[in-house]
Amino acid sequence: MTSIIRSIGAAALAFVLAAGGAVALAEVFDDPGPSLLTAAVETGTTSSTSTTVTSSTAPSTTSPTGSSTSSSTSSTLPGATTSTSSTVPGPGTTPTSLPAPGDAAVTVTRSALDAGQVTVARATEGLMLVEALPADGWQVVVESAAGREIEVSFRGPGRVDVNVQLDDGAIRIRIRDRRDDSETVEYLADPLAGAPSSTTPTSSTVPSGSTVPTTSTVPTTTVPDSPPADITRTVAGRGGTVTARLSGGDLILVAATPSPGWSMDVREAGPDRVEVRFESGDDRTRIRMEPSGSAISVE
Repeated sequence: MTSIIRSIGAAALAFVLAAGGAVALAEVFDDPGPSLLTAAVETGTTSSTSTTVTSSTAPSTTSPTGSSTSSSTSSTLPGATTSTSSTVPGPGTTPTSLPAPGDAAVTVTRSALDAGQVTVARATEGLMLVEALPADGWQVVVESAAGREIEVSFRGPGRVDVNVQLDDGAIRIRIRDRRDDSETVEYLADPLAGAPSSTTPTSSTVPSGSTVPTTSTVPTTTVPDSPPADITRTVAGRGGTVTARLSGGDLILVAATPSPGWSMDVREAGPDRVEVRFESGDDRTRIRMEPSGSAISVE
């Protein structure tokens, strides 16, 4: 009897435990909220669930070392090669090549015979050497690259000198071949003839009312008037004809021809008077001409 009662009690206890577990599981599935971790522990769920919960709630930025390293690398390592090549000229650059000025009024390129060529710019500061290119087998020696005068020498099988200079309102280009001592000179109009030149060190501080003479200050009244046109006049008489020309205020005998049977005697041929006498036997005549302003008077 006692064993029967114990069996019934054990069965009842098992029923109660089973019913309590079912109720706990029902609470877990009905409310998956904050009691999820508690329900999992009570029902014997494995620890992988808690690990999954921890990894899902952890921020992805928990490794500052990796992100800071990547950031510092990109911000502190600029392209050194690119910046160096853009600011440092290459080994092939020579001092004979200079940038052209931005305010250049004219740029002139001339051949230095068979030795090369030179390009010069005319700016408000003066002349500036833009480029000097030697031909094969020649070298360039720059003696003056800026200012009022440019001097470049090409040396190789011989020597050719190029000189460009500002010269009284013109740009003078002189090329000398020392192999045969020949020289060519060319003059170009200077578009900035009245502009100040860099040959004066204080040109930037000289006031606009400076007394430094320029071509623009030359008075036009000093230019003489152009002379009147020449006048030619021919006078015919019974003894012959006389032709005279008035040029620049002077009267000049051009020609005298006697008539048939007459002879002539030139008494005055200028410049103040022209007089020719004609004679035939006892018959005599003359033609006399004198300047009268811009005309020729006849007596």
